[in-house]
Amino acid sequence: MERTVGIDQSSTTHYQLFSDYHMHPQGHRVQRYTQELLQPWADSARRLGIKDIAFTDHDRYHAGIDFDEINRLRQRNPDLQIRAGIELDNDPVHSSAGRKWIEKNWHKLDFVLGSVHFLERADQ
Repeated sequence: MERTVGIDQSSTTHYQLFSDYHMHPQGHRVQRYTQELLQPWADSARRLGIKDIAFTDHDRYHAGIDFDEINRLRQRNPDLQIRAGIELDNDPVHSSAGRKWIEKNWHKLDFVLGSVHFLERADQ
């Protein structure tokens, strides 16, 4: 996967991505992590030359995350660095439960992404 950087075509530079830490295999709904769900993400990363990935579903879908499945995927794909993460949002309804889940599973997580998807006013 290449990203294009530049203001105009004459100054465009292409960079090869070597990692992707923003992957949502559950697809914005609760789906239990299985090898059938996760392996295609590893295969796609490999095809694109990405060697370091992280599954970082939104915290409101934490019920689908299975660390044992991530560990099995790591064993099946020793050529990839596969990380476990989560994207903690500022969702006024779900983020409290997400924070509690993160505290409970802190020792299993490689990192937590922070994101802002909810604003109080339309002009923010």
